[in-house]
Amino acid sequence: MLTEPRDLDRVELKQLLERLWGLRDPTLDYLPVGFGSHHWRCESQNTHSFISVDDLEAGFQAGPDTDAAFAALDRAFRTAAALRDDAGLEFVVAPRADDEGLVLRRLSDRYAVRVSPLIEGESSGFGAYEAPEDRRRMGAVLGRLHAATERVAAGLPRRESFELPSRAALEEALHDLHRPWGSGPFGEPTRKLSAICAWCWTTA
Repeated sequence: MLTEPRDLDRVELKQLLERLWGLRDPTLDYLPVGFGSHHWRCESQNTHSFISVDDLEAGFQAGPDTDAAFAALDRAFRTAAALRDDAGLEFVVAPRADDEGLVLRRLSDRYAVRVSPLIEGESSGFGAYEAPEDRRRMGAVLGRLHAATERVAAGLPRRESFELPSRAALEEALHDLHRPWGSGPFGEPTRKLSAICAWCWTTA
């Protein structure tokens, strides 16, 4: 998400942050980072926060519509907050609850807002733990995370079914490899690659 969304009212966002999270006269600086969410650095009364606006219409969000996507995100972030607050896992960076105890708020039909602590640092890459000490520390963190299962409400975390999203559309496409795909410049290259993958799968 390299550019600020044009259909998002920044004034409305500021009003929501001030009304529900108590961030008085917030100053927002857009950060061109993230995937599926828009982010701002927020300064309010010499405190800094990390503001995220989730795009509920993004294809990878769970659910067939924006309401289902919101419900799935809300459940995920409430799980993170429970791991931090109830299970005492201080390394979990979860959203802050607003004045009504909610961690995710609807800004519009398309967008939802959450406020998290702003943590300065650098990313070393996902899973790039080359030093033995880093691997030991990460192992300890994962051990504490799994050991905290019983300290989170049983119905809160979503169980992963490992079902393929939009599987019906994928199967339909795989049954339509015999004719050219004219849907844009990548249609035909995608069809050819899919045909190769399908052949490898059937002959394996």
